[in-house]
Amino acid sequence: MKKNCLIILGPGRSGTSALAGVLNLLGVFMGKQILKGDQYNRKGYYENEKIISLNKKLFLLIKSSIHDLSPPDKKIFYKLVSEEKLNEQAYSILENDYSQFSIWGIKSPGMLEFFFFWENILKKQNIEIKILIPYRNPLEVAWSYFYGNRTSLRKWMLLWAKNILYAEYFSRKYKRVFVHYDKLLRNPKKVLKIIQDRLEILFPQNIESKIKEINKFLEEELKHFNFSLSDLELNVPKFIKELALVLESLALQKIDDSEEVRRIFDYWRDVYIKEYHNWETEKKF
Repeated sequence: MKKNCLIILGPGRSGTSALAGVLNLLGVFMGKQILKGDQYNRKGYYENEKIISLNKKLFLLIKSSIHDLSPPDKKIFYKLVSEEKLNEQAYSILENDYSQFSIWGIKSPGMLEFFFFWENILKKQNIEIKILIPYRNPLEVAWSYFYGNRTSLRKWMLLWAKNILYAEYFSRKYKRVFVHYDKLLRNPKKVLKIIQDRLEILFPQNIESKIKEINKFLEEELKHFNFSLSDLELNVPKFIKELALVLESLALQKIDDSEEVRRIFDYWRDVYIKEYHNWETEKKF
């Protein structure tokens, strides 16, 4: 039987922990040592501590961090795959944590930056990759970061754009689904059935049998910032407004994940690179 790895890919603060927690309730194994909750996320992160540790080593190797705005560089992938010990660690994690499961998940800081690294590892193990891309209003994401870091809102908007644009780009050759955070909170049964259908999987636990537990887990009160798309009129770069509108439509299944839409994403990635260079130039003055 083909094994499935569900990768949550995209911006942090977008309901990634809520999505991972729901997957866990449905029997999608997230790892043996899971990062526990804290004052910032009392429900838990559902991140495999071994993968977090390895990704930290990868960040040190490339002298970067999850808050780096620079576009992902495929050259980095070629550098990382040559690191034999790091590759051995990744294979060891797969063997020790996931080998007995037919369906399991990864949600971890650094999965976007090191997607090519993990993709290479998973493909060599003949594991089928399927992608979940969470969508949340970028203004909510930016305020969530700003609340914890008190730095430029513009930076966090750009970080959201980077993560969503490259998550979309890297996942094109895989079965994928855009998951609307608000809809997951308000109608999890419908969203989860869409995930099953789009990814062509069957959760180990029946959705109906777990829905009461899922509804209890998904407390809307834990979502601290709430804005509408109309609020994006306030000092938000034009391309981010346009990007959010299309992502909202994708996540609500109002438009198809078509080649035409992908060409628009290609255009926005070019725009993002220009915005990033402008940001770097401004920081020097």
